[in-house]
Amino acid sequence: VQTPIDGNRQLAARLADLEDRIRTATRRQEAIRDRVSSLRRQLIDEGDVDTALARFDPVWESLSPRERARVLQLLIQRIDYDGEKGEIAITFHPAGIKTMAEELTENEGEEAA
Repeated sequence: VQTPIDGNRQLAARLADLEDRIRTATRRQEAIRDRVSSLRRQLIDEGDVDTALARFDPVWESLSPRERARVLQLLIQRIDYDGEKGEIAITFHPAGIKTMAEELTENEGEEAA
C-alpha cells in the first residue's frame, strides 16, 4: 500500500529527474547553437569569392615563391588525383578564401591611408 508520503517522494524524484534532463538538454542546445554560429562564420559567400579573385592576380604577381606557397597552404586543404579518370579534386579550407579576402581588404585600407 502506497502512502501519500511515498507518492510525494516518487513525484519529487521524478521532478528532480526531469529537471536534470532539462538542464542537460539546455546545455546541449547551447553547444549546438555555438557550433552553428561557428559554422556560419566559416561560410563563404559569393561576394567573398569575387573580392578575393578580383584582387588576387596583382597580389600573386608581387609575391615571392615562399609567400605563394604560404597562400596556397592557407587556401588548399587537400588535393586528390584519380589516375584512372585523369581528374583532380581540390578541397579548399572552409575559411581560406574568406580570410584571404579580409586580408586583402585590410591591406588596401592600409595602403589608402
